Amino acid sequence: MTVTQPHRTTRAIEIFCVLSLLSGCTVRQDTASSTVAAIDTPDESLVKQSTALFERLSKLDGTFLVPTERARTTYVTFENASRGGSIVETWRRKNEPVHSITVFYRDQGVVYCRHYCPQGNQPILRLDSFDGTVAHFSLVTLTGDRDRAHMHLLTMEFPASNDHVGVEEVYFTGDEPNPSAMRVFERVNEMVFDTN
Repeated sequence: MTVTQPHRTTRAIEIFCVLSLLSGCTVRQDTASSTVAAIDTPDESLVKQSTALFERLSKLDGTFLVPTERARTTYVTFENASRGGSIVETWRRKNEPVHSITVFYRDQGVVYCRHYCPQGNQPILRLDSFDGTVAHFSLVTLTGDRDRAHMHLLTMEFPASNDHVGVEEVYFTGDEPNPSAMRVFERVNEMVFDTN
C-alpha cells in the first residue's frame, strides 16, 4: 500500500493559513492552485492608532482593583511581556490563582487581543479605533466553546493618569448581547484578599 504525503509547499500554505487565522489576519486562498493570493493590509491610520494604544497599554504595567457587584475581591494585573511585544492582562480572585488571561499584541502593526476565558472559549478581537482616550475592539474570530457567552466587543477608556482604566466587555450568547457596563479599575500597590 502506498501512502501519499501532501506536497511540502501545500502543507506550508495550510500551516500559514491556520497561523494567520489564529493571529487574526484575513487570508484569501486560490483553492485551485493552493497558493496564497493576498493578505489584507491594514489602513495606515489604524497602524498609527495601534502604535499609540500599545504605548498607552504598556504604561498600565501593574495591579488594579476591579469593582464587582459580588462580594469577591478581583484584581487585574497588566504585565509587559515578550520584550515589549505583548501585554498580558491577568484576572485573579481569591482561591483562583488565575481567573482569565488576555494577551494584547500587534500583527502587521494593528493591535489585537486574545482572551482566554473561563467560559472555555478564546475570542480574538481587533482594534477598530483609538482616539487617544478611548479604544474600541470587535470580534474577529472565536475558538473553543461557541455555545457559551463570549467577549464580542471591548472598550477601554484611558484617563490622563495611569492610575485608572475604564473597561467595558460586551459578551454575546449566540447573536444576542448580554447586559454590560463600564467598570473603572483603580491602581493598587498589592493584591489583598479578604480572609472570608
